[in-house]
Amino acid sequence: MKKKIVVALISTCLVATMGGCFNIGQVLDGDGMVNEQNEDEAEGVQSSSDWDLSLMPNNNNGEESDNQGQSVEAVLNDTNNRYLLSVNGNGDLINSVYYGDIFDQNNGGVIGAKGDYVFYTQYLPNDYQYAEIYRHNFVTGDGELVASSAPSDYYNYFLGDDGNSLYHMGIDYNDEGNTVYSLDKYECKDGNWTMTDPGFSGFFIKASTDYDLIWLNGTYMTPCTMDGKILVREKDGNKYFFVDKDGNKVGDSIYLCESGSIVGMDDKYIVYNDYGDDYSRNDVMFYNVADGTSKTITTDGTQMKYVNGKFFYYVDKDKKVFNSYEVHMYDLASGQDKVLYSKTKSPYFLYSTPGIDFFDVVGNSVFYQDINDEGKLVWKSTDLNGQNPDKELLTVAENNIRNLGELEVLDIVEYCPECGAVDYTITDSYLVYDGDESNPEATAKINSTLKKEAEGFVQPDPQYSLQSECEYMHPNYVCSGQASTTDAWIINNKYLSIEINNYFYYGGAHGGSYLGSKVFDLSTGEEVDVLSLYSGTKEEMAKVVAETVKADYNGPSQYGYFAEDADGVYQEAYDGIMNDTESIILTDNGVQVIFGEYSLGPYASGQFIYEFGYDQLPFNVQ
Repeated sequence: MKKKIVVALISTCLVATMGGCFNIGQVLDGDGMVNEQNEDEAEGVQSSSDWDLSLMPNNNNGEESDNQGQSVEAVLNDTNNRYLLSVNGNGDLINSVYYGDIFDQNNGGVIGAKGDYVFYTQYLPNDYQYAEIYRHNFVTGDGELVASSAPSDYYNYFLGDDGNSLYHMGIDYNDEGNTVYSLDKYECKDGNWTMTDPGFSGFFIKASTDYDLIWLNGTYMTPCTMDGKILVREKDGNKYFFVDKDGNKVGDSIYLCESGSIVGMDDKYIVYNDYGDDYSRNDVMFYNVADGTSKTITTDGTQMKYVNGKFFYYVDKDKKVFNSYEVHMYDLASGQDKVLYSKTKSPYFLYSTPGIDFFDVVGNSVFYQDINDEGKLVWKSTDLNGQNPDKELLTVAENNIRNLGELEVLDIVEYCPECGAVDYTITDSYLVYDGDESNPEATAKINSTLKKEAEGFVQPDPQYSLQSECEYMHPNYVCSGQASTTDAWIINNKYLSIEINNYFYYGGAHGGSYLGSKVFDLSTGEEVDVLSLYSGTKEEMAKVVAETVKADYNGPSQYGYFAEDADGVYQEAYDGIMNDTESIILTDNGVQVIFGEYSLGPYASGQFIYEFGYDQLPFNVQ
């Protein structure tokens, strides 16, 4: 079995099909979350505009849904743990499904879900350019083919509210090197998908040539729309205005900020960021459409969502790696700012920030991931009025650390001598093993080794300081080095195996991650070289792993492998094992082989993790 950690979910849909039409009432937005449709639209009420883009997020014409606080269903898409959760506005879990239970999650992605159905893609064999489209019934477990040979452009398709229309966003460049966008509309008629309004594409070509298109939350999938109009910005200017389907200006120009992005909007407010002239801050503000005034919501928060006149954001209280966060709800009409809850980031799951990850608003409830008292990663909900806080809905990830000991955290924080902002942090959360009372010497040796290595890791490293870029970088960017024990196993009462996840950010577009491990002999407390436990040769291991990677190879892709053919990916995997550049983690039921970032594919492909039984890779641990 193989699982693959991917940075972004591949979302695709079809252009033409011999299959029948289907009905989806919700669409995934750019954050992988679901936007609830208006009930009237579901009953067939048409938009007043001849250009119906009512499918776009937060486009509710400023009206509260009649279903608010009742059974308003939505589907939460947990792309990290590969779960879909069906929920209602009262904070209840209706149903859940794990990606791997319905489709090959390594070769496809979720399009959307509604009611009993989830729609997803599967790539065609050895071809990332085309995919098959399926739908799966949550209740019965039945699946059916909806379409074959559907173009599978990365993040380029999204569904209409009626379930029988879709839009394809195309991105190209003109002769001057400027980005040109196109938007094509397709509809399902008589069981076939056909392009029905190529004029959409013509407008977007015109608009992206004459104006700067504004994209909600920084994603190409969700242009800012209101009543059939799209918000644009002057070329090389700072005035915003709406244009209609023909590209004509509608209404007066709006000045928002010199630099920033749109967070959300409706017919009453436009919520946006102001980064300042030098991008040294992140003020979140809103523009009142009625009186033309702007007001600041927060100068010390990071935006999460704007829904029905309420803006949700979080505040990083101490800007350290394992820090505390406050989640706020700001009512634009009244100006009331309310703290919904506070959370402290746990070291147990490196990539989970409790109360923030996968945050979404449905009806009168917010949904998010958290760490419970047993150290398990769970989905929770909290009522917006403060009722039923931290209601546990579903456990999505577990580890054994709580059963084997506790984590100690060592950290240092360095401050910029010019502005006083946090310059960089270094943190290590390491296991303090409870051990066996009958062998305290071995336990003490294990813990001494782990503590000593943590102390060596948590040391000042001035070469990664950003002091020379103080004016630009501070206080919004903090360099960090982080090691976190994320899981541990006792193997046949002979060995203690520890998984360690390292993350580093020293400036630039993104940080880097590395999964590694340590193995200890429980009888002596001595650290053991993983490869010394293998019963065969390294070459034999490399061949087994490389053959598995080759069999999984599905063709070159922008977000797949570097290699252009199966033999090439075999060689890359083989060399990675032979050169000791990949990680091997022993668990209580098998072996994980991790190919790190940039090993088999680009950063966007993440880390490739292959799992083997001890019968496939015979380590002497049984």
